[in-house]
Amino acid sequence: RNNAAPEELTNARSVLNKDALTIGFARRFATYKRGNLLLSDRERLKRLLNIPGRPVQFVFAGKAHPADNEGKALIQQIYEFSKDPAVRGKIIFLEDYNMHMARRLVRGVDVWLNTPRRPMEASGTSGMKACINGAIHVSTLDGWWPEGYSKECGWAIGKGEEFSDWRYQDFSDAQALYNLLETEIIPTFYDRPNGELPLKWIAMMKASIKMSIYRFASTRMVTDYCNIAYDGAWASFDALSADNFAVVKQEIQERCRVAAEWGNVSVAFPVADRELGKGSYVGDTFNLTTTVSLGALKPEDVIVEFFYGATESDNVTSGQCVEMILDKKIGNGEYSYKCEVTCKEVGSFGYSARVTPKGESWKVLMPGFITWAK
Repeated sequence: RNNAAPEELTNARSVLNKDALTIGFARRFATYKRGNLLLSDRERLKRLLNIPGRPVQFVFAGKAHPADNEGKALIQQIYEFSKDPAVRGKIIFLEDYNMHMARRLVRGVDVWLNTPRRPMEASGTSGMKACINGAIHVSTLDGWWPEGYSKECGWAIGKGEEFSDWRYQDFSDAQALYNLLETEIIPTFYDRPNGELPLKWIAMMKASIKMSIYRFASTRMVTDYCNIAYDGAWASFDALSADNFAVVKQEIQERCRVAAEWGNVSVAFPVADRELGKGSYVGDTFNLTTTVSLGALKPEDVIVEFFYGATESDNVTSGQCVEMILDKKIGNGEYSYKCEVTCKEVGSFGYSARVTPKGESWKVLMPGFITWAK
């Protein structure tokens, strides 16, 4: 179709070397995935591909979106480079990438290469599939790889750095990739002290398979859904539906009772045993009291809290609460509450008191049921 010479067609039939370290890169050719990152320093790449006695070959595959001209240009760069006599037969681009080809690649390569620009990779499921098939993953720390990576089962390109200058980012990541290939990946594959078997490489393959099957398989996902979500939801439903939903009915009655009386709840501004913020130091303690009017409600229906925090423009920032305890009953639905607070920082601060209904279910209804001191 491309008018290649008969000799080139003949060579294509035996282009792959089954004994060479085979590195695969196959995915959608979007610019952030940086399919051409390996080509950043072509002379250094040529040297890595032509180490005597240590053959290396890269297999590329993938497609760009029809409207993504920049993505198409990445493919063109790889294809043109593959025709360089110095790398002929060592850089291969496979056309018409599809599921059938992907299945062959993830189980046929030794290394699965992934080079997305952080933090743009959503997941990277092709790498998971390659690891399950015994390939060793090499990637920037993006997508799934920060969770899956360990020195025992793969390699990380860089240390997760993110630079504002994307050109410098690409340069830094490319150099990290070349260094990995030169000092770790290629030497480990060809380290065969006891004959033909690369023992360390095989150990990494086993660790890769174990990691990916245990942590990134659908069986683990479904098990987690059952254990964390569904089982708990089912147990909650069993508890709520017991005795013809008696618990639910009782809670509704309690909620209606509290809601009906909430308009009668009020709380007085808290009073300290000494003037706050004047001549006080870190470590000083203050005793505070306040009067709460509950109407027909009881102390067990509510939580009374002392609220305080540093002020900025008359607003409390980084506020925190201390629960106040019941001191005594005054009468006519009024109660006295108290608490002790220790000064933890210098500077001006504001404070108040508030009353909320007791119980977790009320939190979803707030702030409609928070009464502040006046």
